Amino acid sequence: MLLKSLSARLLILTVFFVMVSEVLIFVPSVARYRMTYFENRLAAGYLATLAFEASPDGRLDQGLIDELLARVGAQGVVLRRADGTMLSLDRIQPPRPDFTIDLAHPDIVLAIRGSFRTLFGAGDRVLRVLGPVGPLSNPPPLAGEG
Repeated sequence: MLLKSLSARLLILTVFFVMVSEVLIFVPSVARYRMTYFENRLAAGYLATLAFEASPDGRLDQGLIDELLARVGAQGVVLRRADGTMLSLDRIQPPRPDFTIDLAHPDIVLAIRGSFRTLFGAGDRVLRVLGPVGPLSNPPPLAGEG
């Protein structure tokens, strides 16, 4: 009897559409947060590779490499430059990645699927994250600039 009244039907429809709109807002937000996290990890990895440029002979001690990777939160970092040179920070035996995420070609559907896989999956996975990094090749406009 309660569902036959107009006010009860309106309340149920209102709750339904509010919940649907929450899901439509929440899901892309979680995916974007995850992508931002990966972009920050790439930037931290780039900063770690700058230690090669600071070393006089272009080599680093394995203990320093392990410390840099621990600070970055990575198992390995490889920087490929436009001129073809490659800088690599690796552990002695880096693990094989379970998934590869390419930030150079973002796809919202894959980002959402990956977010759900992370939320509901097992926590022990190794991800390989690819993307552009480096000294601001495309700097964002400064405040006041068009």
